Amino acid sequence: MVDGQMQADTIENKIIEMIKNELSEIKITNWAALYIDTFGNYWELTYPQSHMHGGGPRQLERLSISDASDWCPTI
Repeated sequence: MVDGQMQADTIENKIIEMIKNELSEIKITNWAALYIDTFGNYWELTYPQSHMHGGGPRQLERLSISDASDWCPTI
């Protein structure tokens, strides 16, 4: 937060860059999304700070699943 406004930090900017350039969306729910990269790794995007407006900053985490059907959103 800067002057009461949410500001992107280096982590948020990296998440934005990865989603735009390196990841393909597979599934999306209200508060989570599943992505895959070009190496076959699965990634989960969540908003884990539910007490903040909009769920707060995003979190992108690499998952240890072998198939998209194994995904169970953490939110």
